[in-house]
Amino acid sequence: MILDNFEEIRPLLRFSEDRDLYYFIQVMQREKDGNPVKGQKFVRSYYVDREEDLFGKTGQSIRTACHDYNARAYIKLNVCSYRHSALRSLGLLSDLILNGTERQLVHLLESVSGKYSARGSDKFWTIDIDREEGVDTLQKVDAASSFLSEAQPPCGDRVVAVLDTVTGKHIISRPFNPSQIPAQALFKGDDIKKEGLTILYADIKDIRP
Repeated sequence: MILDNFEEIRPLLRFSEDRDLYYFIQVMQREKDGNPVKGQKFVRSYYVDREEDLFGKTGQSIRTACHDYNARAYIKLNVCSYRHSALRSLGLLSDLILNGTERQLVHLLESVSGKYSARGSDKFWTIDIDREEGVDTLQKVDAASSFLSEAQPPCGDRVVAVLDTVTGKHIISRPFNPSQIPAQALFKGDDIKKEGLTILYADIKDIRP
């Protein structure tokens, strides 16, 4: 199965001329995709600060990695900033030194990029809508989107995209008050990824239920 959301996420991306803004992408192997790993295994990270790279050589590298490792590539749609990530890293670096865990330095940018976004940037949340036997997935998407359009605080176009995933759909939404989710919305708070993580590409051969 090949799943390609490159063009679908393109309108949501924002780069800067000074190349301070970047998108964090990780290629992961999943046990449920038939890989001999427990849960999931990290393959490779990408830090992309130019649109032409993501839709050029870097994009091809991501596709190749997914093919070679029977893997999925996930992109964090909430854009990061090298400057802000560097400032965050300073505090974490001192903690590594104090705790005698300096060897973890190699994972520092990866950790910061996964947790933090650029200040003042647009924020996106991902609502995970899984396929269920006997349930129309598009009907679930419509029910969730209907709630989101009325959710507080008021927002013009809260739903900005609906993307295919390996097991259903991702609704990409602007933030809302998650304490007001009614049962008829057909999703729960646990289905929300506030870092805006979604699938960019997948090339997998065996999907387990």
